[in-house]
Amino acid sequence: MSISTNNSRWVLPNLSSALKWCKTRNSQGLGCTLDILGENVRTEKDANIAINVYLRCAEELQADNLDGAIAMKLSNLGAGFDRALGRKNLLKIFKETEQYNINLELDMEGKPMVEYTIQTAQELADMGYHVTLALQVYLNRTEDDLKNVLKHDIIVRLVKGAYLGDTGDFVEIQERFKSLIKNLLENGGHFSIGTHDPELIAWVKSNAVDKNELIEFGFLKGLADNTKLALVKAGWQVAEYVPFGADSRAYITRRQHYLNELNRLSRRVVD
Repeated sequence: MSISTNNSRWVLPNLSSALKWCKTRNSQGLGCTLDILGENVRTEKDANIAINVYLRCAEELQADNLDGAIAMKLSNLGAGFDRALGRKNLLKIFKETEQYNINLELDMEGKPMVEYTIQTAQELADMGYHVTLALQVYLNRTEDDLKNVLKHDIIVRLVKGAYLGDTGDFVEIQERFKSLIKNLLENGGHFSIGTHDPELIAWVKSNAVDKNELIEFGFLKGLADNTKLALVKAGWQVAEYVPFGADSRAYITRRQHYLNELNRLSRRVVD
């Protein structure tokens, strides 16, 4: 597996390029989840800058009638230094984009942010907002978290996790994915699976026959391009996670670590 040092593989430079990319992907049958890069802002001024970019992103997606969602990190809204401020800023975004047909997703971050992010998602859902929440399979708490968030009608995106988890065992993570997916299928609501594991994708396809209306496969920009298009052709819902912006170092570092770890384990991702 080659490891690219080309940043454009993983991220796009600005909103304009992200919207153009989304339009192309939409024409191929893929949705897009736009991630405005940035996390752990340290001032209210920087949090306000992030708010404005999120709002502009929503406006542009709506204006261009694109099949695109927006992923948000609460630490990018000031939650890292002021939890109340982060929640207030997030609510502002939900309120001001309520008239749009745009899905807003809370990205999950490192362990110190997990409980707060889940509580925030539940509060927004209880207020009547449609919320998507990423849950990290490598955390021991996620089975219980899944049961709780489903009670609030939150849409779930299952991901392995890109920070520090409770397990790094590849097979154990596969089995956790399968168990949680079974729970989601039994629940009967729409959900997303973020994985590039060919074994797991094959398992989902064989164990969710006639359930493709419930499942969205999520992939990162820069990986699995052939698989994305093949799944669309086969009638599955597919979305691509598309980060953009200048603050890309932390994100790219996590992507490179992911590929390095797969190399170490002699594992591969789908083509």
